[in-house]
Amino acid sequence: MSESSSKGMRVRLSARYATDDDVAHDLLRVAEELGHGSLTREEYERFGQYHPTTIHRRLGGWTEAIGRAGLKSGRPDLGHDDTEWMTNIFEVWTTLGRQPSYGDMRGTRHTPEGYAKRFGSWGKALLKFQGWADSADDAVVVPPTTEVVKGHTTGRSPSLRLRWEVLQRDGFTCVSCGRSPATEVGVVLHIDHEVPYSKGGETLPENLRVLCDRCNLGKSDR
Repeated sequence: MSESSSKGMRVRLSARYATDDDVAHDLLRVAEELGHGSLTREEYERFGQYHPTTIHRRLGGWTEAIGRAGLKSGRPDLGHDDTEWMTNIFEVWTTLGRQPSYGDMRGTRHTPEGYAKRFGSWGKALLKFQGWADSADDAVVVPPTTEVVKGHTTGRSPSLRLRWEVLQRDGFTCVSCGRSPATEVGVVLHIDHEVPYSKGGETLPENLRVLCDRCNLGKSDR
Protein backbone atom coordinates (compact mmCIF):
# COMPACT_ATOMS: atom_id res chain seq x y z
CA MET A 1 0.00 0.00 0.00
CA SER A 2 1.40 3.38 -0.94
CA GLU A 3 1.95 6.13 1.58
CA SER A 4 -0.67 8.35 -0.07
CA SER A 5 -3.36 5.63 -0.15
CA SER A 6 -2.68 4.39 3.38
CA LYS A 7 -3.08 7.83 4.93
CA GLY A 8 -5.31 9.50 2.32
CA MET A 9 -2.87 12.39 2.23
CA ARG A 10 -1.91 14.61 -0.69
CA VAL A 11 1.72 14.85 -1.73
CA ARG A 12 3.33 18.28 -1.34
CA LEU A 13 6.22 18.93 -3.72
CA SER A 14 9.21 21.03 -2.80
CA ALA A 15 9.34 24.31 -4.69
CA ARG A 16 13.11 24.45 -4.38
CA TYR A 17 13.75 23.10 -7.87
CA ALA A 18 10.38 23.89 -9.43
CA THR A 19 10.14 26.41 -12.22
CA ASP A 20 7.37 28.98 -12.56
CA ASP A 21 5.99 26.87 -15.39
CA ASP A 22 5.89 23.81 -13.11
CA VAL A 23 3.75 25.69 -10.61
CA ALA A 24 1.44 27.10 -13.32
CA HIS A 25 1.09 23.61 -14.83
CA ASP A 26 0.01 22.23 -11.46
CA LEU A 27 -2.72 24.87 -11.23
CA LEU A 28 -3.96 23.80 -14.66
CA ARG A 29 -3.76 20.12 -13.69
CA VAL A 30 -6.05 20.64 -10.68
CA ALA A 31 -8.59 22.62 -12.72
CA GLU A 32 -8.65 19.91 -15.41
CA GLU A 33 -9.12 17.16 -12.84
CA LEU A 34 -12.03 19.10 -11.36
CA GLY A 35 -13.47 19.48 -14.84
CA HIS A 36 -13.76 23.25 -15.24
CA GLY A 37 -11.88 26.29 -16.40
CA SER A 38 -11.74 28.18 -13.11
CA LEU A 39 -10.01 27.49 -9.82
CA THR A 40 -10.41 28.76 -6.27
CA ARG A 41 -7.74 28.98 -3.59
CA GLU A 42 -9.67 26.45 -1.53
CA GLU A 43 -9.72 23.94 -4.40
CA TYR A 44 -5.99 24.32 -4.99
CA GLU A 45 -5.17 24.01 -1.29
CA ARG A 46 -7.10 20.74 -1.26
CA PHE A 47 -5.70 19.16 -4.44
CA GLY A 48 -2.57 21.10 -5.38
CA GLN A 49 0.99 19.84 -5.02
CA TYR A 50 2.57 23.15 -3.96
CA HIS A 51 1.94 25.19 -0.86
CA PRO A 52 -0.17 28.35 -1.44
CA THR A 53 2.71 30.52 -0.27
CA THR A 54 4.75 29.08 -3.15
CA ILE A 55 2.10 30.32 -5.59
CA HIS A 56 2.39 33.85 -4.25
CA ARG A 57 6.18 33.80 -4.09
CA ARG A 58 6.77 32.33 -7.54
CA LEU A 59 3.91 33.83 -9.56
CA GLY A 60 3.20 37.10 -7.74
CA GLY A 61 -0.23 36.41 -6.23
CA TRP A 62 -3.33 34.33 -6.84
CA THR A 63 -4.79 36.45 -9.64
CA GLU A 64 -1.48 36.54 -11.47
CA ALA A 65 -1.02 32.78 -11.01
CA ILE A 66 -4.46 31.98 -12.37
CA GLY A 67 -3.82 34.19 -15.39
CA ARG A 68 -0.44 32.54 -15.98
CA ALA A 69 -2.19 29.13 -16.07
CA GLY A 70 -4.86 30.43 -18.47
CA LEU A 71 -7.65 29.97 -15.92
CA LYS A 72 -10.35 32.10 -14.32
CA SER A 73 -10.52 32.72 -10.60
CA GLY A 74 -13.53 30.95 -9.06
CA ARG A 75 -15.97 32.77 -6.77
CA PRO A 76 -17.65 30.03 -4.71
CA ASP A 77 -18.92 32.56 -2.16
CA LEU A 78 -21.44 33.73 -4.80
CA GLY A 79 -22.66 30.19 -5.40
CA HIS A 80 -22.09 30.39 -9.17
CA ASP A 81 -19.71 27.44 -9.34
CA ASP A 82 -22.11 24.92 -7.80
CA THR A 83 -24.99 26.27 -9.89
CA GLU A 84 -23.06 25.52 -13.07
CA TRP A 85 -22.32 21.99 -11.89
CA MET A 86 -25.93 21.41 -10.82
CA THR A 87 -27.32 22.82 -14.06
CA ASN A 88 -25.19 20.35 -15.97
CA ILE A 89 -26.77 17.44 -14.06
CA PHE A 90 -30.23 18.90 -14.74
CA GLU A 91 -29.59 19.07 -18.48
CA VAL A 92 -28.24 15.51 -18.65
CA TRP A 93 -31.12 14.19 -16.49
CA THR A 94 -33.66 15.89 -18.76
CA THR A 95 -31.98 14.58 -21.90
CA LEU A 96 -31.95 11.01 -20.60
CA GLY A 97 -35.34 11.13 -18.90
CA ARG A 98 -33.86 9.38 -15.89
CA GLN A 99 -31.23 9.79 -13.21
CA PRO A 100 -27.81 9.92 -14.88
CA SER A 101 -25.13 7.44 -13.92
CA TYR A 102 -21.47 8.19 -13.31
CA GLY A 103 -20.66 7.11 -16.88
CA ASP A 104 -23.47 9.22 -18.36
CA MET A 105 -21.58 12.37 -17.38
CA ARG A 106 -18.65 11.65 -19.68
CA GLY A 107 -18.57 14.10 -22.55
CA THR A 108 -20.61 16.72 -20.68
CA ARG A 109 -19.35 20.11 -19.46
CA HIS A 110 -18.08 18.53 -16.21
CA THR A 111 -16.53 15.09 -15.92
CA PRO A 112 -17.78 12.46 -13.43
CA GLU A 113 -14.30 12.49 -11.87
CA GLY A 114 -14.71 16.23 -11.37
CA TYR A 115 -18.01 15.68 -9.53
CA ALA A 116 -16.44 13.02 -7.32
CA LYS A 117 -13.55 15.30 -6.44
CA ARG A 118 -15.68 18.36 -5.86
CA PHE A 119 -18.50 16.79 -3.83
CA GLY A 120 -16.80 13.72 -2.36
CA SER A 121 -18.46 11.12 -4.61
CA TRP A 122 -20.95 10.91 -7.46
CA GLY A 123 -23.66 9.88 -5.01
CA LYS A 124 -23.02 12.96 -2.89
CA ALA A 125 -23.17 15.12 -6.02
CA LEU A 126 -26.64 13.69 -6.77
CA LEU A 127 -27.79 14.41 -3.21
CA LYS A 128 -26.47 17.96 -3.59
CA PHE A 129 -28.38 18.26 -6.86
CA GLN A 130 -31.64 17.04 -5.29
CA GLY A 131 -31.42 19.67 -2.57
CA TRP A 132 -30.47 22.36 -5.09
CA ALA A 133 -33.32 21.51 -7.46
CA ASP A 134 -35.89 21.35 -4.67
CA SER A 135 -34.92 24.47 -2.77
CA ALA A 136 -32.89 26.83 -4.96
CA ASP A 137 -34.33 30.32 -5.26
CA ASP A 138 -35.96 30.88 -8.64
CA ALA A 139 -33.86 34.02 -8.98
CA VAL A 140 -30.72 31.87 -9.06
CA VAL A 141 -31.84 29.47 -11.77
CA VAL A 142 -34.18 31.53 -13.94
CA PRO A 143 -33.08 31.69 -17.61
CA PRO A 144 -32.48 35.13 -19.12
CA THR A 145 -35.73 35.03 -21.18
CA THR A 146 -38.21 35.68 -18.36
CA GLU A 147 -39.50 39.18 -19.10
CA VAL A 148 -43.03 39.56 -17.78
CA VAL A 149 -45.41 40.62 -20.54
CA LYS A 150 -48.11 43.21 -19.81
CA GLY A 151 -51.23 41.50 -18.48
CA HIS A 152 -49.27 38.61 -16.98
CA THR A 153 -48.00 37.95 -13.48
CA THR A 154 -45.30 35.51 -14.62
CA GLY A 155 -42.69 35.42 -17.36
CA ARG A 156 -43.08 33.16 -20.38
CA SER A 157 -40.11 30.87 -19.68
CA PRO A 158 -40.24 28.65 -16.57
CA SER A 159 -37.22 28.67 -14.29
CA LEU A 160 -35.07 25.56 -14.10
CA ARG A 161 -36.56 24.84 -10.70
CA LEU A 162 -40.11 24.98 -12.11
CA ARG A 163 -39.13 22.88 -15.13
CA TRP A 164 -37.68 20.29 -12.75
CA GLU A 165 -40.88 20.25 -10.71
CA VAL A 166 -43.05 19.68 -13.79
CA LEU A 167 -40.72 17.07 -15.29
CA GLN A 168 -40.74 15.10 -12.04
CA ARG A 169 -44.50 15.39 -11.67
CA ASP A 170 -45.08 14.06 -15.21
CA GLY A 171 -42.41 11.39 -14.88
CA PHE A 172 -40.16 12.74 -17.66
CA THR A 173 -42.82 11.47 -20.05
CA CYS A 174 -44.97 13.16 -22.70
CA VAL A 175 -48.45 13.42 -21.22
CA SER A 176 -49.97 13.23 -24.70
CA CYS A 177 -48.35 10.12 -26.22
CA GLY A 178 -46.28 8.58 -23.44
CA ARG A 179 -42.90 8.89 -25.18
CA SER A 180 -39.84 9.39 -22.98
CA PRO A 181 -36.10 9.68 -23.61
CA ALA A 182 -35.70 6.97 -20.97
CA THR A 183 -37.31 4.42 -23.33
CA GLU A 184 -36.74 5.95 -26.78
CA VAL A 185 -33.44 7.48 -27.80
CA GLY A 186 -33.74 10.92 -29.37
CA VAL A 187 -36.97 12.01 -27.71
CA VAL A 188 -36.74 15.66 -26.63
CA LEU A 189 -39.05 16.90 -23.89
CA HIS A 190 -40.58 20.39 -23.77
CA ILE A 191 -42.43 22.24 -21.04
CA ASP A 192 -45.69 23.39 -22.62
CA HIS A 193 -48.33 25.89 -21.52
CA GLU A 194 -51.71 24.10 -21.57
CA VAL A 195 -53.43 27.47 -21.92
CA PRO A 196 -51.05 29.33 -24.25
CA TYR A 197 -49.14 32.21 -22.77
CA SER A 198 -50.32 34.37 -25.67
CA LYS A 199 -53.91 33.70 -24.60
CA GLY A 200 -53.44 34.58 -20.94
CA GLY A 201 -52.04 31.34 -19.58
CA GLU A 202 -49.56 31.81 -16.75
CA THR A 203 -46.27 30.02 -16.16
CA LEU A 204 -47.48 28.07 -13.14
CA PRO A 205 -47.30 24.32 -12.37
CA GLU A 206 -51.03 23.83 -12.90
CA ASN A 207 -50.79 25.32 -16.42
CA LEU A 208 -47.60 23.50 -17.44
CA ARG A 209 -47.17 19.99 -18.80
CA VAL A 210 -44.53 17.85 -20.45
CA LEU A 211 -44.82 17.23 -24.20
CA CYS A 212 -42.37 15.52 -26.50
CA ASP A 213 -41.02 17.44 -29.48
CA ARG A 214 -43.36 15.60 -31.86
CA CYS A 215 -46.54 16.38 -29.90
CA ASN A 216 -45.49 19.94 -29.22
CA LEU A 217 -44.87 20.54 -32.93
CA GLY A 218 -48.16 18.86 -33.83
CA LYS A 219 -50.02 21.09 -31.39
CA SER A 220 -48.62 24.22 -33.05
CA ASP A 221 -49.63 22.90 -36.50
CA ARG A 222 -53.27 22.46 -35.52
